[in-house]
Amino acid sequence: MIKFWDEHKDQQDKYAVIAVHNPHKMARTFKALDEQLETRGILKKWGQNLPFTVVIDNTGKTVETYGIEAYPTTVLIDPEGNVVQGGNEKMLEEKLAELKKGDESKTEETK
Repeated sequence: MIKFWDEHKDQQDKYAVIAVHNPHKMARTFKALDEQLETRGILKKWGQNLPFTVVIDNTGKTVETYGIEAYPTTVLIDPEGNVVQGGNEKMLEEKLAELKKGDESKTEETK
């Protein structure tokens, strides 16, 4: 997801990335999560901290609501707040490409 985030910096006002952490898998606090990521060498592998929001789901309700069973999992939510079944990074990338074309058309019309 970091790669996707970096490749679409110019469109970050059109989508959001929220990483949901399941504390039952690793840690219950951000400090503990940071320590786990450091110990496992994950931050070194990524070369940076996560550039987007991280949520620790201590109750498990978020994981249950969105049907998250494996990590990472992508859940695509449309502008009306509905989960897009089968939504993934490829679908989001296609939608962002459509939006970019629309934005470019509007820019051309105002010239």
